[in-house]
Parts: sequence; C-alpha cells; structure tokens
Amino acid sequence: MKKTILILGIIFLFIVSIISPISFGNNIKLLDFKGELPINTTQGNPPEEEWNRTFGDSTKEKYDAGKDVQQTTDGGYIIAGTTKSQGDPCGDFWLIKTNESGIEQWNKTYGGMAGDFARSVLQINDGGYVLLGETASYGAGDYDCWLVKTDNSGNELWNKTYGGSGRESSESVHMTYDGGYLLVGWTRSFGNGNSDFWLVKTDANGIEEWNKTYGGLDSEQAWDGQVTSDGGIVIAGFNYTKLPYDCNILLIKTDMYGNEEWSKKYGNVNFLTAAYSVQQTKDNGFIISGQGCYNGSYDLLLLKTDMYGEEQWNKTFEGEACFDSAGYSVQQTPDGGFIATGTTEIIGDFYCSALLVKTDINGNLQWYKTFNRTLHCRGWKVRQTNDKGYIIVGEIDFYGDVGGDVWLIKIAKENLPPNQPIITGPTNGKVGEEYCWNISSVEPDGDDLMYMVNWGDGYTTETECYPSGMEVEICHTYTAQGTYTIKVKAKECPDGLVGPEETFTITITKKSKAINMPFLNLLQIHPNMFLIIRHLLGL
Repeated sequence: MKKTILILGIIFLFIVSIISPISFGNNIKLLDFKGELPINTTQGNPPEEEWNRTFGDSTKEKYDAGKDVQQTTDGGYIIAGTTKSQGDPCGDFWLIKTNESGIEQWNKTYGGMAGDFARSVLQINDGGYVLLGETASYGAGDYDCWLVKTDNSGNELWNKTYGGSGRESSESVHMTYDGGYLLVGWTRSFGNGNSDFWLVKTDANGIEEWNKTYGGLDSEQAWDGQVTSDGGIVIAGFNYTKLPYDCNILLIKTDMYGNEEWSKKYGNVNFLTAAYSVQQTKDNGFIISGQGCYNGSYDLLLLKTDMYGEEQWNKTFEGEACFDSAGYSVQQTPDGGFIATGTTEIIGDFYCSALLVKTDINGNLQWYKTFNRTLHCRGWKVRQTNDKGYIIVGEIDFYGDVGGDVWLIKIAKENLPPNQPIITGPTNGKVGEEYCWNISSVEPDGDDLMYMVNWGDGYTTETECYPSGMEVEICHTYTAQGTYTIKVKAKECPDGLVGPEETFTITITKKSKAINMPFLNLLQIHPNMFLIIRHLLGL
C-alpha cells in the first residue's frame, strides 16, 4: 500500500512538472463566440432639450428679450435683458432670477423714461450682480453705457454712466484681476471715425480709471471681449465701410492698461464677416463666432486663431434649407471642441429657429440642433452648466416683429463616447498557447465600460462592465500560425456609445518539436528516479 502511494506521489510530481503554470487574471467573465460583433461607429447625437421657459407678456405684444445668462452659486440662473412689457414702454433693464429648473424666483427692472437695454450680467463675489448695457434715460446725451450694481436680491446699490454727447453702446462686462470691471463696447463720442471700439476700466465701485478707443476713419463696433490669461484684454467686432460696402472681423489684443499689442482683420471682398463673440482657448489662442456672407447668403461663422491672432481655420454652418444664419455666442467645451448658438432663417417662409452647433477641436461639425420655428427667435448666449449640459438665453416671438419673450432653454449634458483604448501585451507567440493583454479606456462622463474585441481569427470577445479607467486583462489562444490584428473598442454600459477603435498586432508561429525540458529537468534533479521505481516495483 505504501509503495503504491509513493509511486502515485512521484507520478503526480512528474505530471505537475511538465504542465504549464496556471495564471490567474482579474476574474473577468469573457463571452467568447464565433462571428463578428456589431460595432457601432456613432460619435454622438444631439443632446435632449430638458426644458424651456419664457418670461414676459406676449399678450401685450411688447418686446422682451434675454441677452445674457449665467448659472448662479445656488445652481439657478440669472438673466439679463430688456423688457417693454414689465417696465417703461420704451424699454428697461430686466434682471430675472430662476431656480435650477428655470422657475422664476424674482425679477427687477431698472431704468427711466427713455430706452434702457441690458446686454450683459455677472454674479460677483459678494453674491450680488452687475448689469451692463446702454441708457437713453441718464448720462451725457443720446445713448450712454450704463453699469448697475445690485445685491443678491436684485436691489440696486449704485449705477454709473459712461460716455459723451454722441452714442455709446456697451456689449459685455468682465471682472478684472484687481476686482474692478472691464466694459466692452463702441463709441461715437470719442475716437477717430464714425464709431470706434471702446474699453472702459473701472474700480470695484464703478469709478472710471481709464478708457481707450481703437479704430480709424471707418466704422468699428466691438461686440465682445475678455480679460486674457496674461492680464491683458482681447476685443472682437467688425470694421465696415458704406461706399463701397465692406465688412470684416476685427480682433484687437491689448495689455492690462488697454495699450494695443496687435490687431488683425479677417475677410475679403467676396466674403463679408462680422464677429459677435470671442473667447480665449486652452492653447491661448482665440475662438470667434459671428457671420460670414458669401454670394448673398449669411452663415454662422467660427474662426480660430493662435495667440497672436494668426488664423488657423474658419468654418461656416447653416441649418437645413436655411437662407441666413448667425452665431452670437461661442464657448470652448471640456473636450476641446466648441459650442455656439445663434439663429437661422428658413428658406421660403422666412420663419426662423434658434440654432445650437457643436464642433470638435478643429471646427468639424459633430452635431447641430434647432429650436422652434417662429417668425422671430434667436439664441443670444450659450454657457455650459454645472451638470455638463448647456443653457441658452434668447428671444422668441410667436406673433411677428411687434412682440417677443425672454427665452431660456436647458439642454441635457452631451453623451460623449469612450476614448480610444490603450492595449499592452505580447507581440509574438506560439500556436496553441494562451496569451493575455491589458486594455483600458476612459469614459468622459464616468460611465462604466465594456470592451469588444475582434481577435482577427474569426473569434470575438465581449467583456463584462468595468469602471472607467480600470485596466482589464483579456486572454486568447490562436490555433494557427499567422499575423493577426487585434481590434478593440470600448462601449458604454449597458448599451451606449462606442468609442474609436484601437489595433494591436501579434505574430503566431508553430511550436517547435523540442525535447521535453521539464522531464529532463526532473531527471537532473533525480538521476536515480528510474532505479528507485524499478526497485519499488520489484523489477
């Protein structure tokens, strides 16, 4: 009996020594099957509209419009615009506060007996707000720039006017690094030509510290600006002449004191252009949105420059079957691309829609979305929200040019596809042996991922779902020699978008008929093994 147990033990050691070691992966269930997986190459669809709200009294057929919106620290929204239905019939500044669902919490009007039109709003560090626009009720004459400061409930704390006897217009207000304000607009009271770009710098109490004009003998109008990362300022708008009619985008960069560093014009005699929005990009360049006109039709225009204003690319977009389109606001998105809003007019019936356009980092169209179809509607400003969606403010008129309402539209977050996977592992192998690779991918929205693998030999593998960014081990055995291209895609769980494909190549060769090395190793360790077995068996 003892002899039998000893013999069986020796045989077991012998068998173990010639079997390949067992490897343990990440305990991943792999669904291996014959055939091709349906690989979806969709790169994303327009996100859904969550809700839209209107503010005003359309029954009065009075003009109300929203020009700017910002998400507030409590998750709601603050809207700046103009009302002729709630205040003076000539127009008042209108400030509307909503909750995160767009439900109005309060509204305030500011103005006198003449026209007052708000264009821009900021929530500042004390929780209050500053509004910027133009006023004919106060100031030195005609329209002047008007800055209004309120507390967090919209109660006015102070207001200031800026300008001369001619007309001034202010388009956007920005916080400066010293806690003051930068006002961007244009003036006919000062400067060289019919109108010039105009910057006004104030302290935190609205007291003017300096102002600068930019332009020549033609007409220049600035529509937007920004304090740049170097402390300077960028301003965008257009330069135009009447005889002959010509219009070109004008971009000016200054230092923190408004001293011009450079200026650039974009356009030509066959392509009229105008800029309505500008933002500094992650690479320290600039993105501009506006209009481009070619052969009598206006399109939404995006123009990208480097940090010195040198054009890198420009793209034009229009809605389906559209005649005229324009882009009034643009922002860079976290994925490096761009989101722009504006308006588009339908060919034939002159109805229009608000337009939302999403591009990649090179300006290539990823999707666009239109909203409503009325006699008059525009998206004036778009911003990304805390939940990675978008908020649009504008105006909508169901009855014609005599009226309109403030229009607020909330767009759900964009469902971005997973990134291209990363694959690491062997590049050479033998027929009949199992090999393993590590793969990983990141889902921008943080969703779980599964991996779809085409091994290149007629087999495919689909993994279970795993957290975004987790490294996963996949294994496979090739049964014939050859060079195989492994194709891997990541897919959102349970049935979402599929990301771009990554490939990996492995060359499989035949196994050589080699001497059984484990057996020889055993003989080297136990040279008298067969003598012992013969003795035990009594041979």
